[in-house]
Amino acid sequence: EMPSLNTLHLSGNGLTGTLPSDVQISPNLVDISLSHNRLEGKIPRKFQERVWFNLDLSYNKFGGTLTGSFASVLGNLTVLKDL
Repeated sequence: EMPSLNTLHLSGNGLTGTLPSDVQISPNLVDISLSHNRLEGKIPRKFQERVWFNLDLSYNKFGGTLTGSFASVLGNLTVLKDL
């Protein structure tokens, strides 16, 4: 248990498998990046029902249905790029 953990970046580490549906997320964790791995399965509701500063799950093989509120947030995102 790491209650003060607020950032977790594990991108590009070759992670495989699924994210457990009963995953416990520290209340202080607001920035997570699991991009560029080989994760699959559904995105757990606990990930979808949180407010994140940064959530990057890109370049994996997730599937399934998103909750309505999470899908709505994704539809309203603005992508910022360095110019």
